Amino acid sequence: MSFSSETRNELKKAEDAGRTGQARYIRRMFAEHGYVADPYGEYHLEFLLGNEAGAKRLMAALAREGFSAGIVRRKGESVLYLKEGDAIARLLRLMGASAALLKFEAARVEKTVNNGINRSANFAAANANKSITASVGHVAAIRRIERTMGLSSLPPGLRETAVLRLAKPEASLAEIGAAANPPLSKSGVSRRLSRIARIAEDIGANDGFSPMIT
Repeated sequence: MSFSSETRNELKKAEDAGRTGQARYIRRMFAEHGYVADPYGEYHLEFLLGNEAGAKRLMAALAREGFSAGIVRRKGESVLYLKEGDAIARLLRLMGASAALLKFEAARVEKTVNNGINRSANFAAANANKSITASVGHVAAIRRIERTMGLSSLPPGLRETAVLRLAKPEASLAEIGAAANPPLSKSGVSRRLSRIARIAEDIGANDGFSPMIT
């Protein structure tokens, strides 16, 4: 059974005790004319009404309870709808759909957690891609110096960093710094690699060489 059918069945059996006349009216209208989408998808709740007068009456009742429903015409009928998760949760609570509300909120929490994981994964992937691009640029610059001037022409600190980068092309700046003697901070490694890139750019200025340093 769909989430919408479960919700409508629950409301048909709900008790009137503790509900205002307006809340009972909205609940009855949903049980007869309502639809709510599975909360794991897009949030959507609607009332499909056969006439405009009934739609306006229901819209006024919803407005008195603090809901701002949209309205559209669909195949000659009026459709009132809510699209926001908070508003749908409040309406389920108002109508007394306790079981549906629990499922709805559980789905919202799960979606929030999953979205957070996805954002973190995307952020990590973007950073990984950026690091790979930078490493390729580092290696290209160092190889240019190696072929033309020789790494021995570099100052000791730059030469050490160049050798470490060639030996560890996949390593992070922090890992390169930890392997240095004495150890360097990430910013220290970054400064050295930037100097190496400038040297390579000067060497290749006449042939369009670009080390792709980021």
